[in-house]
Order: sequence, then structure tokens, then C-alpha cells
Amino acid sequence: MATKEMFWLTGHTQAGTTLLQKLFDAHPDCATYPVEPYFYRLFPKEQFACPDDLKRKFLFHLSNRLHLSEKFANGRNREAWLDKENLFLAYETASRSRCRKGSTKRGGLDEVFHKSYYLSLHDEIHAIPDIAPRKYVEAAFAAFRAASAEAIPQFRLGPHDTFKHPCGRLRPDTFDWFFDNWPDGKAVFLTRNPFARIWSHMEHARKKKGVRLRYSEDANAFNSVAKTYATDFVAAESLEQSKSILKVNYENLVTKPEATLRHICGFLGIDFSASLLKPTRLGCDDDVSTNRTGAKGINTNSLHRWKSNLSGTEQAIIHACILRARARKIYRPAKYRINVS
Repeated sequence: MATKEMFWLTGHTQAGTTLLQKLFDAHPDCATYPVEPYFYRLFPKEQFACPDDLKRKFLFHLSNRLHLSEKFANGRNREAWLDKENLFLAYETASRSRCRKGSTKRGGLDEVFHKSYYLSLHDEIHAIPDIAPRKYVEAAFAAFRAASAEAIPQFRLGPHDTFKHPCGRLRPDTFDWFFDNWPDGKAVFLTRNPFARIWSHMEHARKKKGVRLRYSEDANAFNSVAKTYATDFVAAESLEQSKSILKVNYENLVTKPEATLRHICGFLGIDFSASLLKPTRLGCDDDVSTNRTGAKGINTNSLHRWKSNLSGTEQAIIHACILRARARKIYRPAKYRINVS
């Protein structure tokens, strides 16, 4: 593949998108953005009244962990948060804080990386005179490349910009913002057994938020999660084939990693690399694929936990939700079709 393309690694939440991101991190043909960038929030461009509105949202309101938080923008006038010197001082303070906390230091995201990223990003976006969200996405990748070259010169980024972000509810227009801006781009969509996804969601809620979503304790909350995830599963079942989007099962990714990754590479038009078989972050080992598997690297630990952890009643409710979703035919043909692996 001679021309540069944009790759979007997406899929359902709790379906392995973080693992896929880290597997593609060191691929010699990809420049994989190291965190979830939330680029989709910049579209459509009609939401912005002027270029400064777009700059403000891009810098402070994307939930991108490489950018500043909304707190910095609050209480400051419009000129102050666009001033390069003020912004750089804030970026410098933020990078030191993040590195002290260890929240982004792992995998080469140290203070040198942050400083270079912020400085390059500011110059890139202030050279954009119009309301053009696509140019802001490209500016983020340009800043990422500059920061990587300075902080990790031994780590070479490939030509194809690649980012990861799972989608929420799968809708007919889910992919529109991406392909409207990158018509030649490609997306890999991960899906997963709905029972396993729901159990993963329940564990995440318990460990991170202290919330127990058991049917016996909060029937309404459990039913809501079951209905949502069943609807997602049926929507993904209905996706049709395309040259632009490939659907991949998480179960295939972890049980047959090399064959599945070779298939993904063939779809993307890039060569298979052995680096795909080991999770990394900016070329540094990052064996913990997600915060829920409890194991290192590509593993099958999470595939069947739901069988022994979900009660018979909970499994029956999920199954009933799937049947109801299929009966409703909740998904309508999308503008962009799916290539099912």
C-alpha cells in the first residue's frame, strides 16, 4: 500500500479494542495514537460557530488524556486560553503532574513527550484558519509523530495513522463521520459474545465504581444492561459486507491470534508483522492488555468466566433480550457495509 490511509480500530465496549490497539502499536506500517482521542466529537463541523470554538473543544473538551482538561478553560477569557505562552505553561504543569502520578508515563509518555506534543500541537492547530475538524485530527497525529521522534527516537512510526475508540450504540450512521472525511479509510469492528461482554461490564462496575449489577440486588439496572448489550449484539449480527469495514470476533482474536491478525492485515492492505503478537505502547512492553482480564498479553482467561459467574436467571434474561432484539429487527441497513470475518 503506497498511499497513506486512516485506520479506525473500533467495536463494542468490553470487546477487546484496547488489546487490538496495543497489538498494532508497534506495527511498522502504522502510527497508532497511544490513547483514546475521541475524535468523533469534533464532527459535524456545523456545531462550531467559529474556528475558536473548534480550537477550544479540541484542546479541552475531548476527554483525550494527552490534552488539557476542561478545568483549565473554565474561568479564563477567550484570549487567555489561546495564548501560546499561557497554554504551554499549563501543558508543562499538566505533564509533570501526569508523570508524577504515573498515569501516562508508562510506554514512553514521559515529560519530554508531553512537552513536544503540546508545543507541536499548538503550532499545528493555529495554522488552521477555518473550521476543519479533519485538519485537527491530522494535527493531532502530526504532534504525536513529532513527540515520538523527540522522546523515543528509536521507535519508528509507520505511514498509516491509526486510532482506537469503541463506539457506543451501533447505529446506521455510526461510521458516517469517519468515511465522510476519509473516504479511503478502513475500520476494524470488534464484537464479542454478549454474555461475556455483560459479565465484563459487571466486573468493571464493581471494581471501578463499587456498583454491583446483579439481578438479585438491582433487577432494573441488570435488565437495562442486558437489553442494551443484547441490542448491540443483534445489530452487529445484521452488519453486511464492505471493502471499508471488517467485523472481527474477539473470541477469534484471542484463540487464533496469528490467523486473525493476518486476516486483519490483509484487509488493511499491510504486511503481517510478528510485532502484532505482543502488546506494546510506543514500542515498550505493555503486557496487561486490559484492566479486566487479570492476565498478561493475549489470553483466553475472560472467554468463559461468564458461565460460572452469571446466575441461571441472569443468563435466561440475557437470552430473552437477544430474542426480543432479533424479533424487533432493530438494525437498519447502514450507509457503509461490513466485511464479516
